[in-house]
Amino acid sequence: MSETHEGLLLGHDPDNNPSEEWKLAYEASPINFINKNTAPILIMHGQNDPLVPPAVSQEFYDKLVRAGLGSQSYLYWVKNSGHGTPEIFQDSSMQIMTNFYYKYLGKPQK
Repeated sequence: MSETHEGLLLGHDPDNNPSEEWKLAYEASPINFINKNTAPILIMHGQNDPLVPPAVSQEFYDKLVRAGLGSQSYLYWVKNSGHGTPEIFQDSSMQIMTNFYYKYLGKPQK
């Protein structure tokens, strides 16, 4: 079994059969599990992400909206950000995350 994140998640070594990896990855994708009980979701996607195409997040968000979950689903494009790059932690992004957490989890008790 692969020691990559994907291999550990899927229980499959992508180097042995890439087409099988794609099939397993698609079947495990959260987009296939959207339903009326889906928790509120905040998607923050770097505009310059070289690993995950922006269309992936857009498709996920669109499916949430089509499922009637638009009021609890949020998609933000992070300017000048790649995949997990420091720009995701800029003040404006942190404020968006904080507001989301406070709205759905509540503010911390003092």
